[in-house]
Amino acid sequence: MPPITRLQVNAEINNKIRNKSASDKVNNVEDADSRILMMDYVDQEIAAIPAGPGSVIVEKVVKKSITSAELLNIANNPNIILVQAVPGAILYPTSIIIRYIAGANPYTNNPVLSVRLDNHSVASISTTFTTSWDIENFQLLFLTFNFSSGDTKENKPLTIGSTTNFIGGDGVADVYITYKEITL
Repeated sequence: MPPITRLQVNAEINNKIRNKSASDKVNNVEDADSRILMMDYVDQEIAAIPAGPGSVIVEKVVKKSITSAELLNIANNPNIILVQAVPGAILYPTSIIIRYIAGANPYTNNPVLSVRLDNHSVASISTTFTTSWDIENFQLLFLTFNFSSGDTKENKPLTIGSTTNFIGGDGVADVYITYKEITL
């Protein structure tokens, strides 16, 4: 089941709190506003843009934490899911931030990470996880997809992986990916 979006949370709060009258509530509007503000960092939906009859483009930001165990084994499990597939939609990544949080032991190598839509790489990210301090890597993605005939990207996940395992360290990485969800 895909994560609930900010619009869905707001609708539920409006439906079940703001628009209900209850004698035991002091102020339904204040309670609803407070709950909406608390949801800011669960699933950050930036914009929902109508794109024609029955079609919409939603831009979102999600965070995926990658453990040390996953980094040490990333070549053997090269498709860590960043964003689940959405039926009837294409996911179009626009930017990525990788925040490395150093552990007690730095890694001894710096594999290149690859963000993929289905099995096609859409971004390669050089890492510097051999440091003993925290770092961030920012990358804007300017993409042109030109897939072969019959190779649709509808209903495909965004993943991250590498062809090489990290070696010897114990740091973790938080991946923040901004993407457009385009309903076809």
